[in-house]
Amino acid sequence: MKLTNCKLMEMTETADGFSLDNLTPFYMEKHIDELLKQAKIGLKIYKDLGRIASAENMVAIIEIIKRAESEKQAKAELIQKFQITAHTAKYLTDLPLSELTLFDTRDYASLIIRYQKAVKALTLIHNLFL
Repeated sequence: MKLTNCKLMEMTETADGFSLDNLTPFYMEKHIDELLKQAKIGLKIYKDLGRIASAENMVAIIEIIKRAESEKQAKAELIQKFQITAHTAKYLTDLPLSELTLFDTRDYASLIIRYQKAVKALTLIHNLFL
């Protein structure tokens, strides 16, 4: 059934060719799964960063990244030294230096709460499809 009278449900093309006319439960379930996965990863990253955020650790992180011969080596050293996930290590090695130098000043508690809420909401939506 097409809801042609509803402006929100009008066919809206996006960059990947998706339209609301193609919004099926299968499509939604597939993307909810991916969103939930990414929200859980984000939550782990911000929990790690909240735990290790300090000026002293920021300097150590920058030194590890600078002296590593490869990104793989830098990630391995970060994981070993700070007991963080591989996703957190990748996040740190991908950050531009200008952002990395501010990493100890961010409000990780509010980011953690935000991601916890996202995981909870997406889990509820995901469970609708089970």
